[in-house]
Amino acid sequence: MGDEDLYGNIFSSLIDGIVVVSRKLEILRGNPAVEEMFRESLDSFRGKPIGSFFPRQPAVLEKMEKVFSAGVSYRDLECVGFRKSNHSSFPVNITISPFVDAENRVQSVVLLVKDMSLLKELQETSRQMDRMASLGVLAIGMAHEIKNPLVSIGGSAQ
Repeated sequence: MGDEDLYGNIFSSLIDGIVVVSRKLEILRGNPAVEEMFRESLDSFRGKPIGSFFPRQPAVLEKMEKVFSAGVSYRDLECVGFRKSNHSSFPVNITISPFVDAENRVQSVVLLVKDMSLLKELQETSRQMDRMASLGVLAIGMAHEIKNPLVSIGGSAQ
């Protein structure tokens, strides 16, 4: 297997999304995970502005422009992805990195996109369970406080 085949296989096999973005902030390429995450085919989003995946979030676009101008990377940016097919949004975590040529010039930007929906759901479930546990402790305390006077009243009545 040649290097190009190997890298292409790695690109296609990742479970997190990879998006390659041009200097015009247009999508050049995406892996199958991006297609699944945003529920669009590569053919439908190739050439479109990356802002269509992250609408009304100018900070994301500004950071991509800084990657082009300064060659810096950004890690673990929390933002919201948008699925055009059903007009829904979902939490994502993105890393923005420069893609450089042999002379170390930034040619494009690479986004690593992680869908955080499951993690957010687990966090919410955990918060709800913590609240239920707190209510349980409160109920036990109240039952104990009610039982003590009832025991003494019952003893006096006998």
